[in-house]
Amino acid sequence: MTSARDPDLSTVNPHRVDAPPIDGARVDAARVDGSRIDGACVDAVRVDESRVDGARVEGSRIDGACVGAVRVDESRVDGARVDGSRVDGSRVDGACVDAVRVDTPPIDGVCVDAVRVDGPRIDGVDVELVNVDAVDVEVADGDSGGVDCCGGEPAAVVLARWVAGLDFTLLPNTVVEAAREHLIDAVGCAVAGIGRGAAEPALTVARGLGGPPEARLFSGARVGAVAAAFGNAVAVHALDFDDTHAGGLVHASAVTVPVALAVGEQTGARGSEMITALVAGLEVVCRLGASAPHGFHARGLHATSMCGVVGAAVTAGKLIGLDETRLAHAIGIAASGASGLLEFLHSPASTKQLHPGTAAANGILAARLAAAGATGPAGALDGEYGLFRTMTTREPDRDLLLGELGERWETTRIGIKPYPACQLTHASIDAAGEFTGSTPSALIVTLHPDAVPIVGGLEKRRPRSAYQARFSVYWCVAAMVVDGRVDLDTFEDLDRPEILDLAARTTVRAGAADVVAADAPGIVEGDGRTARVERPTGGRARTKAAANLGPGAEAVFAAVDPVSLLDAIEGCLS
Repeated sequence: MTSARDPDLSTVNPHRVDAPPIDGARVDAARVDGSRIDGACVDAVRVDESRVDGARVEGSRIDGACVGAVRVDESRVDGARVDGSRVDGSRVDGACVDAVRVDTPPIDGVCVDAVRVDGPRIDGVDVELVNVDAVDVEVADGDSGGVDCCGGEPAAVVLARWVAGLDFTLLPNTVVEAAREHLIDAVGCAVAGIGRGAAEPALTVARGLGGPPEARLFSGARVGAVAAAFGNAVAVHALDFDDTHAGGLVHASAVTVPVALAVGEQTGARGSEMITALVAGLEVVCRLGASAPHGFHARGLHATSMCGVVGAAVTAGKLIGLDETRLAHAIGIAASGASGLLEFLHSPASTKQLHPGTAAANGILAARLAAAGATGPAGALDGEYGLFRTMTTREPDRDLLLGELGERWETTRIGIKPYPACQLTHASIDAAGEFTGSTPSALIVTLHPDAVPIVGGLEKRRPRSAYQARFSVYWCVAAMVVDGRVDLDTFEDLDRPEILDLAARTTVRAGAADVVAADAPGIVEGDGRTARVERPTGGRARTKAAANLGPGAEAVFAAVDPVSLLDAIEGCLS
């Protein structure tokens, strides 16, 4: 047994406190967030749920004197002199504690080495190996590694290892075919967007950035790979016609396909290498979004760009040959620069179209920085100040994020859009088709609660731009009833009285939240009739791409590598 050593309380080490901070020694009868903290010699205490009596915590009792810098978050306790700990659902850092893993309660002891506890009491000091189920967790170089919420390795490390080991021969045929279809769909959307001038500001900037002639814009200009990916990603997303993963509500291909093509052309990648890197990026983007469903959107953040920058970094990193260590750094760098605000929902601004472009460009930069020796935090995704806790205020679902890598393929679950409008309108558009040819006196549209603020606000009855109309369930449903279709031409004339009149007579209400918003049923009622579809029907990739690509479609379908595909795309636009 080793002897206890009291932390030095003469120096205050304040921690962030949700309610008022309590700093200083010998705090008596303090109350924070509904929890009582009674005891002496407590320095900088944060308590969310637990009761701490000095150095005594209910749940797993701690009877130790002079505990400094205590922090409790449900069951989180951080003490002095911590060499790094790993906790299931909580972090436990006590004085002189090295490599502790705890499944439920906080445990603050001194001189404890390699302890795992499932819920028992630890009383006193001089504890070594108490109720040990397993010795776990080593953290090197004094970095806690940004311990994730579920007690495993940091998510960035797990993802990087999987990506580094991914090989084309490991991809099932269904995954390869799905990746190719999303590749074709994305470039078709880009050609349509460029043809309608929707991406011109970004393409102008990309041409102006220039750089070494590493890659091509879809329109043919040779620029640096970063500039090419930026301009092309905006083109893919410019009409909001690109694919969507319902579980994560992310536009997965917009942030990965342009990177795969730009870096693939730069590096002379074979078709199989391009597809492998693309699948890696698609999987990461979709898993990040799905592991916190609606988490980013609820905080006013665009999940496509928040998660997409990491997927872009993975795609680029795979193509330039980063090993798992540098891939983990690339993920950390990329996540640290994640961005994208949803304020465009309340204005006719074009910022949403730009988000995939900045994500793609920053993802390539992150991979290049990692290759050059820059480092990123291992906990950038699921650490205390990582992407999820800071941007969604929730923990990611570890199973959805990391479970069954290489077995459960999210690439096959990405949906092809049949309508160039927000995915959250699609089921309602499908249902509204049953009213085509009629003139209902009024309509009631039932939406998933998460969808209402995005596409169902009252201000959306009268969109002020084509992009706002794409995010108006009123406009989209009315257009389907009046025209029997919702296509690119639907958003050209926003002053059509017959659509505006029906939109004004349409009411939106919130329905059940049994599934994620993008998979919710479409329910439209009018004049005593109810039309219902259980989920959006989706589209057919090649049929849609052929319409968007025009006469050059077959050359795009036949392309087998980045260079031949870019040649074919350029032909569609010439």
